[in-house]
Amino acid sequence: MLVVLSLTLACGISNTGKEIVTENTALYDKGVTMVRDYQVTAADYFLVINSCAAKMDRAEKTVESYAAAVNANTEAWTGNFREQQAQLEAQLEMYKAAIDPATGKIDPSKLDLAALAQNGSLPSGLTGGLNLYFNAVTQAPPPEVKVELYQSLLDIQSECYDSIVYMGSKVNDKAGLYNTWRSQVTGEIVAKVSATVGFPIPDSLPLVTGNNGVGTDQIP
Repeated sequence: MLVVLSLTLACGISNTGKEIVTENTALYDKGVTMVRDYQVTAADYFLVINSCAAKMDRAEKTVESYAAAVNANTEAWTGNFREQQAQLEAQLEMYKAAIDPATGKIDPSKLDLAALAQNGSLPSGLTGGLNLYFNAVTQAPPPEVKVELYQSLLDIQSECYDSIVYMGSKVNDKAGLYNTWRSQVTGEIVAKVSATVGFPIPDSLPLVTGNNGVGTDQIP
């Protein structure tokens, strides 16, 4: 009787232990997937921001060249946004460092989310940096500029905001999934995931919101 009871208890404890191990393994696997998915989405978001910044820069130079030909005070306008442009470029630098020379594309696994967060370079920060640059360029047009040239700046801004809203929703989806998972795990699983991905994973990932420049009514 005692032997049977002991075996029953042992089997019960053994099965419970296996269930815990299985559950922890599933949480670990899910965590690695969440981090990797966010890295990929962050890389895609960088491409949108970088492309928008490049388009804006080309359009701005066209306006600047024309304005310089007709007005000697163009520098008063360009001086308004050089600081914001430099700030945005600094935010993008960590993504550019992750570009694989062989393919010319970003290797998402090289994106250290902890370092990006410290530098203000997660997607939420990139949006704010781009918005500051956009506003500095478009809110105070240079003197004697052709209307159609300045309008091109506004058109690019509108086009880029549409792209940012779309990508922002994807970022928020990934961040939401990660944050839900992160709230469920313990220190041991966090340590294992951090060791696997190569950096200490954050307690949470920020959402792209209206405070970052695209309007709270545009991104959920």
